[in-house]
Amino acid sequence: MILGLSKINMVRAKPFPMNDVAENADILIIGDILPDRTMKNGYYFPEGSPFEQEVILMDELVKIIESLNVKRTIGVHIEEEWGKSFDDYKRIEKQYKEFNIEFGFDGMRIEL
Repeated sequence: MILGLSKINMVRAKPFPMNDVAENADILIIGDILPDRTMKNGYYFPEGSPFEQEVILMDELVKIIESLNVKRTIGVHIEEEWGKSFDDYKRIEKQYKEFNIEFGFDGMRIEL
C-alpha cells in the first residue's frame, strides 16, 4: 500500500491523520518536512515558533513512521528556502537510515 499526503491533497500537514488505513504502509509520501531548524541565509526557527504548526519536524516524522509501522518514507515538496543541497539531504537520510527516510527530487522514479 502506498500512502501519499502532500500539498496536493491536504491543506495542512498537521495534525497528521493517524488512522488504520495508513498502518503498515509500504511507502509514505509526505510533504512539508522541515529537516532541521536552520534555513538559508542563517535564519533559524526557534523552538516553539508558530511555524512548527505548519511543518513536520524530523522527530515528529519518526514518531509517525514508528506509530504506523511504515516501511519506506519519501519526503517531497522540499522547499528551496530550507537552503539544503542534495548532499545535505543525503546526509540527513544517513542520519535517519534506520527509519528508511528518503527525500524526493525532480524526476525521481519510485519502484513499487
